[in-house]
Amino acid sequence: PFGFARTLRKYGIKSESNLIYPDHYEYSETEINKIKKLAKEKNLKVLTTEKDFYRIPVRLRKNINYLKIDIKINNLKEFNKFLFKYLWKI
Repeated sequence: PFGFARTLRKYGIKSESNLIYPDHYEYSETEINKIKKLAKEKNLKVLTTEKDFYRIPVRLRKNINYLKIDIKINNLKEFNKFLFKYLWKI
């Protein structure tokens, strides 16, 4: 959760209100609706990670935004060697 907040700050995205949940948290419909209601009352946008966005049921995703993050691997050959080295241990 704190890495997400750091990323927002890094890119100049201001955060008015932060609600922090554990990783892999199963949001209830009631919680999603409370978050949306709070955002509407304060005239804020709801922003989450892409991973958490797709954990939310489709019918509840309206007015929820996510931060899309891409990864670029500069040395794919070395990265693959690293992966294979550790995957063989499993």
